Amino acid sequence: MSTWRKYGVNNVNDELYDYFMNCDKCEACGKEFTDSFNKCLDHDHDTGDFRYVLCRSCNCNDNWKTKI
Repeated sequence: MSTWRKYGVNNVNDELYDYFMNCDKCEACGKEFTDSFNKCLDHDHDTGDFRYVLCRSCNCNDNWKTKI
């Protein structure tokens, strides 16, 4: 959770952590997470607000924004 704060995510708390840990697939493409390296907490870089739990591929590409 301290890493999320370091990267500017607002409102980091136990509820957000539990949500992230219990999410088993990407909220954009539906791909199942096979390891923690490919699970990303997406946030708005201007406001710091949490948006979605995404796979690394969706987090690196902005094309998912038109699908959600």
